Amino acid sequence: MPTTKERLNALFNETKKDMINGDAIISELRSILSSADNPYQREKIHEALEWAGIHFSPRRWVNYGGLEKTRANLQTAIFKAISVRGKDETA
Repeated sequence: MPTTKERLNALFNETKKDMINGDAIISELRSILSSADNPYQREKIHEALEWAGIHFSPRRWVNYGGLEKTRANLQTAIFKAISVRGKDETA
């Protein structure tokens, strides 16, 4: 089974594509959130979930600077979640 970081990396790469499936990304983020054990990482995954909801709603992304801006914010939140060190990682 892939680790949380591996799943987040795959999701980050998915958001780079032009045609991304919003339902799949939101579903995967929810699944990752339920299995994450680091509180800061959970916070960043939750933030990514919020940005995904904005990004995939045309009525909402208009108010946040446009589609590219919301995608950048989504990617930033995912990247921050990836960057969190887990218990089993060393410096």
